Amino acid sequence: MDNLENPENHGSATDDRLPSHVIQRYILNNKDRKKNSKTVKRTADIAGLAPETRPVNRHRTLMQRPELIDIVRRPLSPDTQVEVPATRDEYDQVCEVIESEEMKHPQLLYDSTRRVAIVVAGPSPLHSGMASELVVQIRDEVRQGLDSAVSRGISTSTDEIGTQATSHGLTTRAWDTALSYTDEDDNDMLMIAIEVGVSQSYESLRPQSLGLLGKKPDIRYYDSVSDFDDAMEQIRRKFHDQLTQNPYGPLVNDGVTWFGQVGSVVLQTFRCPDEDCAKETLLDPTQSFTLVRRGAFVGLDIPANLDELVLGDCIPSHVLSDRQIETRPVNFFHRDWFEAEFRTFMLRYALQRVRVKSLVRQS
Repeated sequence: MDNLENPENHGSATDDRLPSHVIQRYILNNKDRKKNSKTVKRTADIAGLAPETRPVNRHRTLMQRPELIDIVRRPLSPDTQVEVPATRDEYDQVCEVIESEEMKHPQLLYDSTRRVAIVVAGPSPLHSGMASELVVQIRDEVRQGLDSAVSRGISTSTDEIGTQATSHGLTTRAWDTALSYTDEDDNDMLMIAIEVGVSQSYESLRPQSLGLLGKKPDIRYYDSVSDFDDAMEQIRRKFHDQLTQNPYGPLVNDGVTWFGQVGSVVLQTFRCPDEDCAKETLLDPTQSFTLVRRGAFVGLDIPANLDELVLGDCIPSHVLSDRQIETRPVNFFHRDWFEAEFRTFMLRYALQRVRVKSLVRQS
């Protein structure tokens, strides 16, 4: 996997785990099952991040045989992953509970090789928003110049899940977003998938007063709805100006940090090995690109098609009649677009946090 300290290393990834920059493991010793008896031992740091930071995107936690259903019912921070030793039968039983209770989150996956269930909390707004926009950008670029009969087979999805039989049993994995193609025979083929890693320090995830670690901002009261609307517009403009100077944060107003600086952003792609790739196929990581490091854009040398993505990766070759068209690059990634989208989601998220701490006095 690529290290955050080497954004130039855009080689093929062979590890079937999520990007190394967002993986963190803990061992929780809970032998007597008393809350106060837990001890936590750090076993791996995040590549390229200071030890005191705690990224929330896709960090993993390995627990010593707790009940899987207990973990599923725990409140989890956005983008957290918890790995629990479990059999496939235990996994299936808890999946039935999730389905019967119509729980949207958490999501439950399974690795049959390591015999662990993976509990995946709901995504943060920034993470899910950027992943969705990226795959839509790919779809729109692919459709350009194609006959409508061909382009209508392209579809996108979020939280795509695949289950496949292996020599160790059934394995279930998921990706942030995916692009699929359905041909005239109704064959639904998974073509490419996208993972977006967004890392921030734990403190940057919560609104807090500057210089007072952990202190939550007080609720601000307004005399009228008009005063409230005017204040929100002023804060929006202030945040916009700050993002002009620092595109990846932080966003600060009246001594309160409403959105901390983004530490890193990594984009990882997954591609089907051939056109017979079934919908449930478990794709392996293809390439990983570091876009942002320590609040600065570092992806200047990344090609618009990520140096790999062509039309034939998105549409099966038996659908495309021209081989030259099949090798046409899908130039979907542009820095201006990426930073504009990122600013939009950061601004929206920060303003929502401000609104939660703002009230209009009752007359």
